Amino acid sequence: MNDKLSAIKEIVEKLLSIMEFEAEVFIAEEDEGLVVNINCLEGGLLIGQGGESLSGLSHLIKLIAAKKLKDEFVSFSVDVNDYRRQRAEILKEFVAEKANRAALDNKNYALAPMTSYERRVVHMALQNRKDIICESEGEGAGRHIVIKPA
Repeated sequence: MNDKLSAIKEIVEKLLSIMEFEAEVFIAEEDEGLVVNINCLEGGLLIGQGGESLSGLSHLIKLIAAKKLKDEFVSFSVDVNDYRRQRAEILKEFVAEKANRAALDNKNYALAPMTSYERRVVHMALQNRKDIICESEGEGAGRHIVIKPA
């Protein structure tokens, strides 16, 4: 593991230790890029309702990493007990069905508000579809995706 990845792993392990969570930290290269995986018995507390705590934890880890690594930018995401990966798979299946309905019914479908990560998953999942248009609408916490027939 190179120095940057070791530093990121050390940051996560130290932060979890300060928070008094016993966890294993793994860094893996996945389709979406570099992922810091945290395996923890108390993962639900780290994830929070709808992944809100995980988003905050991820943001905090990235801020600390940016400060420690200074000019050596490393792009990565953070996952706890495969929550984000599983959520992404469920989202992909759900939006594929909604995209099919939009194309068949010639009707727009507005999805519930999502995090920026979830919206990115949806856009990536539907980017090669020629029969629909996928657009983000709204502001802040109300930002959501609308799937429209092409």
